[in-house]
Amino acid sequence: ILLLDQFDRSELKVVFAVGWRFAPEFAQWLGRVNLDVVPCLPESTTFPVLEAMRPDFIISPLFGPCPLDAISSLQSIPHIAVMPDALALDLSENFSPEDLLLRKQVYDALISVSDVVTISNYSRARLIELLGISPNNIHIVSLSADHLSLAKTSASLFDAKPPGPYLFYPANDWPHKRHDLLIQTMLEIWRQRPEMYLVLSGSHNSGLLEKA
Repeated sequence: ILLLDQFDRSELKVVFAVGWRFAPEFAQWLGRVNLDVVPCLPESTTFPVLEAMRPDFIISPLFGPCPLDAISSLQSIPHIAVMPDALALDLSENFSPEDLLLRKQVYDALISVSDVVTISNYSRARLIELLGISPNNIHIVSLSADHLSLAKTSASLFDAKPPGPYLFYPANDWPHKRHDLLIQTMLEIWRQRPEMYLVLSGSHNSGLLEKA
């Protein structure tokens, strides 16, 4: 969104295609009020409004180009897709068969896009090796946050700030994030520093502490 702010809006028309559940709050979430948002059904295989627009280019900013890559009328349009990593290819044992099938479809779809954006040199190398993507067509944009998002996040964190010193670990409890090792380490820390708090973000199954 910060990149788009640098363009003359009279020359650039930007439309956001958003899942219908999130579309009403999308502009407010981005901190912008004058956004053109098209609600979409994620389960649908047709997007008549988007097809009728005939955009000059498409950006899929989250996880691969699906489902827009499957729309025949859009396939000739330059399409930039983000793929953060090759995690499901390198650590397939961490995923259910259903998730693996879905991710494989997304990985395979990368071959059809104009360019791929990923988040690190390591991810770029793995995607090139495992998927055969041309090195000329895959680029690195490091993770970041604009100051508005950072300010909102900091405010929400400090509203619920622990009453003492704390360690912050921002990750879902996926196996490769090693929450089991984190908890074992914290048990040792708590023996010496019982006043220390552990703050976790992300998605976590119940019983995380008991399983560690």
